[in-house]
Amino acid sequence: MTKKNKVNEKFIDIVLTDMQIHAIKPTNPNTIDRQAIKTVNSGKQDGGRAFSGKVAMGPDGEWTVIFPLTNLDGNKIRYFVPKGGISLYLSDDAIDKIESLIKNKNAT
Repeated sequence: MTKKNKVNEKFIDIVLTDMQIHAIKPTNPNTIDRQAIKTVNSGKQDGGRAFSGKVAMGPDGEWTVIFPLTNLDGNKIRYFVPKGGISLYLSDDAIDKIESLIKNKNAT
């Protein structure tokens, strides 16, 4: 999830590298704020997976992802997307769901 983590006196910056869409809600997932805190505390440059159920598609077809406002030792965590954007992947369960919906639609 993260490529660079920059810590200064006011902000912790996390740069997103990719996103993956799932059809099945994970059991007991790490929330994005909990994963951010875990990543920063570990001192590693690369983070792990985090989950957010707050994703919506607007009427214009643009996706919106809502990230929580989180503080770590008085520092606010900020999320950034590189200028070139990020890769968006479908998980295996999302692909299976889409294939099932298409199959059911064609069967009627």
